[in-house]
Amino acid sequence: MTEETGAPPIDRTVLEGIRMLEDPGRQGLLEKVVSLYLSDSLGHMERIRISAEAGDPESLRRAAHTLKSSSANVGATRVSEICREIEAGVAEGDSPPSGGPLFEKLESEYHSACRELRAILDSGR
Repeated sequence: MTEETGAPPIDRTVLEGIRMLEDPGRQGLLEKVVSLYLSDSLGHMERIRISAEAGDPESLRRAAHTLKSSSANVGATRVSEICREIEAGVAEGDSPPSGGPLFEKLESEYHSACRELRAILDSGR
């Protein structure tokens, strides 16, 4: 659970929705989706950091938007919400400072979500 909200880092109902899309006898969609998120999201996090440090609001907005959507797809709702805040700030002309509290919160929530997703993959649930 996260300290700030008391909510778990992953909304498992989202993952159950993915699991329900699997054909009987052909499981693995959830594992593919989660694995893809784990491999791709690290690059999005890096682009967010680099864009913020470089003062490139358009690249920051695009990276935050992409991570927002992919995080929502795997139930990482807090990560998605923080990315939405970053995206909205950029749209209003108020890019959050690199290394500021919002980015620290994003890093923390992202790592919590990834830990839980890896645990879910490892347990096969």
